Amino acid sequence: MKNWWQQFLDVEIFSIGTYQFRPRHLLVLLVALVLTRILSGFLRVAVLRYEKRNNLDKGSARAFYQLAKYLLYTLALVFTLDLLGIQITLLLASSAALFVGIGLGLQATFNDIVCGIILLFERTIKVNDVLLVQNEIGLVRKIGLRTSLIETREGFRVIVPNSKFVTDQVVNYTHSRHVARFDISIHVSYESPVERVRMMLKQCAAAHPSVLKEPAPFVTLADFSDRGLHFRLWFFTRDVFNVSLIRSDIRFEILKTFAQAGISITLPQRELFVTQKVFPQDDAKISSV
Repeated sequence: MKNWWQQFLDVEIFSIGTYQFRPRHLLVLLVALVLTRILSGFLRVAVLRYEKRNNLDKGSARAFYQLAKYLLYTLALVFTLDLLGIQITLLLASSAALFVGIGLGLQATFNDIVCGIILLFERTIKVNDVLLVQNEIGLVRKIGLRTSLIETREGFRVIVPNSKFVTDQVVNYTHSRHVARFDISIHVSYESPVERVRMMLKQCAAAHPSVLKEPAPFVTLADFSDRGLHFRLWFFTRDVFNVSLIRSDIRFEILKTFAQAGISITLPQRELFVTQKVFPQDDAKISSV
């Protein structure tokens, strides 16, 4: 004689063909979900401890945890279906045509997922990398299995499909090292003291707190242009994400320093020629006078 709770667990909720779904199946699903979440938490703690113990990169540790978590949930799903009495082989065989249709409809999604796995394994793009994607500089906040989260300098968060990083050309400013070189162009008149201009430009860059002392800023004479002497100020910084603000601060300092020294920054010069056209009727009026 079954107890009331055993009878309740054997009550048929719905049936599909010969398969009957019962409350005990629902209980198995809940237990499997809870256990999987608990195992995922233990896995995260283990990865974080291993990261601290071996001084691993946070992006690499997070990528390993993401892949391990996806594998854990996949194994949990297969094991749970087996406990419920659902044969995976029969399910796949009976749904082959459906899977083909879904695959064709979700071809772009599967492409993004495969590209996400490639990114997690190759590590060409990591969390906190500064990228140039479609003429927009952004900071990588998260790399998911299908999409990645990019934060722009304006504070907007952009969700980018992972296939963009694999198939398109992407500039990674911090791939090999977290130091990048940038430049500022400036034109001065030919009468300006060249050595003094070079010294002041280097001082303006070195005074900024985000500009590295080593490698030190340097100046090159880029060209003899129609505007005057074309100088380029080069500097190195680790704060690649805010380089536009650094450039602005240095330009303000250059304006102030040059104004105090009496050195003028030349502007583009344009020559305008005005011609007067004399028409035949005007010649007749002029001759009759």
